[in-house]
Amino acid sequence: MKRAPRTGRAPWMGRAAGWAGLAASLVGLGWTWRAQADGAAAPARRAAALAAATSSVGPVSIHTTPGAIPVSLVIPRLGVLAPIRPVGMDASGRMATVPDARVVAWYAAGPAPGEPGNALLAGHRDWNGALGALWTLPALRPGDDVYIATQAGLREHFRAASVQVYPADAVPDTVMDLGGPARVTLITCTGAFDRAAGGYVDRAVAVLTPAG
Repeated sequence: MKRAPRTGRAPWMGRAAGWAGLAASLVGLGWTWRAQADGAAAPARRAAALAAATSSVGPVSIHTTPGAIPVSLVIPRLGVLAPIRPVGMDASGRMATVPDARVVAWYAAGPAPGEPGNALLAGHRDWNGALGALWTLPALRPGDDVYIATQAGLREHFRAASVQVYPADAVPDTVMDLGGPARVTLITCTGAFDRAAGGYVDRAVAVLTPAG
């Protein structure tokens, strides 16, 4: 695990026009991020498979085939076994979070794990006094196996390609870029808790690539 240097840059400010304003405040994680939207250039693979779903965090539009929807995350070396729930945005235009420490959220308007692009999964470091599903994420090592089960009963196999810890105000734009080759980005809070700000000062980011 590597730690990036701190900077004074405010997080997710000054986006170029290509960033479509997906203001996603991960309230339970104590941080804000912005994901790159596909806009009119959305790949045909999603346009042909728009589905609707509902979770406890409200209505969710899922831009993938139903069978590709991720349902659970397993990281054997860390002892992680967590259900995955799709989330979208709430009424204020922020990404909804799952009010449960045990559950990992998948940004359902983006790719599913294993599809071309960046599948975003975020989990709590802790919630209501309980440790979150991804609280050990900073201990993940490059090469570690990660498995994601799908609604169709398939098991997608990934390996950790990189694990980084960034200051909350210095997370690279590329972390939330939905385009590019197939990969999964796992995100959680870590570091010291800033009581004044009401959140953790660092973000752990792990990038997974298909093992096959």
